[in-house]
Amino acid sequence: MNILITGHSSGLGFSLAKYFKLDGHNVYGISRSLSKNYVDKQIKIDFIKTSLIKIPLKKFFNELPVLDYVIL
Repeated sequence: MNILITGHSSGLGFSLAKYFKLDGHNVYGISRSLSKNYVDKQIKIDFIKTSLIKIPLKKFFNELPVLDYVIL
């Protein structure tokens, strides 16, 4: 499965990314900071700066396969 997790660099998001990756799934992440582990592709985005997110997010999503699950 292809799973997108927001907040994957710490806390619950990190634990979910680890769980799914170790279970053999493809994990993609969006977070305010980058993670060294458990993701196949990630992007660092701060949603407070709304004027700076449209183009990087569009590029990120265009490079992803079809997602089976999104965990926000």
